[in-house]
Amino acid sequence: MDVSSLSILGPSLPAGDSSLDPFKCAGCGHTQSRPLFRVGPAKAYGVVVCRSCGLAHLQPKPKGRWDGYQSADTESYAAAVQSLRSGFDHHHRLLLKKLSSLVPPPGQLLEMGCSGGDFLVAAKEAGYQVCGVEPAKLGDHRTDRENIHILNESVEQVSLPLGKFDLAVAIQVIEHMHDPKILCEKMAQSLKTGGVIYIETPNFGALARRCRSPRFMNLNVAPGHWHLFESRSLMGLLRRVGIEPVLSWTFFKSLSAYGRGPLRPAAVAMLNSLLGGWGLANTLAVIGRKVEKI
Repeated sequence: MDVSSLSILGPSLPAGDSSLDPFKCAGCGHTQSRPLFRVGPAKAYGVVVCRSCGLAHLQPKPKGRWDGYQSADTESYAAAVQSLRSGFDHHHRLLLKKLSSLVPPPGQLLEMGCSGGDFLVAAKEAGYQVCGVEPAKLGDHRTDRENIHILNESVEQVSLPLGKFDLAVAIQVIEHMHDPKILCEKMAQSLKTGGVIYIETPNFGALARRCRSPRFMNLNVAPGHWHLFESRSLMGLLRRVGIEPVLSWTFFKSLSAYGRGPLRPAAVAMLNSLLGGWGLANTLAVIGRKVEKI
């Protein structure tokens, strides 16, 4: 299905706009881009897409480390998403079921950008040996009571053991990175040969983005999400760090749908069936396997 005709044209971003950075793709290193449109407060940011791999970039990039991650501390983030907890728990169960079919527990599992560690708790309960990395200030979480080790360091600078882990996971993290290749390299280096990687991120190829849905745009194509992927651009980046993609799909995460009766989850399942297989759902996921030593 050709979905390019579904795009609704908005304020365009002219080529050669002086507010943009000199372009070098963070995914493939290509130096030519295609300007799309402006976003953010006062439309201060431009969205440009690499002409080679299709990775979308927000420009200009922030100076320093502004808004590299979800929040300054994990307690604030946990409080903000408390009403969505049943949705997170639901998707953690689905993900662990899928991952366990590839790498069954027990096994060593690493999560990059783990926030308060709820996924790590679920993974430990499923039988995995777990470790996390989280740059935000850590609060009092279940991970303390479960004796789960979290490295309170930046994803870019953390030192991880080479070739230790069977699974490496990054859930809604890569879009926040100023240099997403560093994240992928560190995950790949931490894996044993044959180990499995899972990356989940907003889908820049989603129908909602192509139609410029205000909700999708405000949540996903906005300052703080500096790089936005479609399946092709994410799989290409993984291949460049020694990971061979084995599965890519899109789905509607719809956290608020769970815990409120069967109707809304059924509607999400229908949307997944109709649009997910065409790559048009709001969330992108890729699973890959390490094929060589990094």
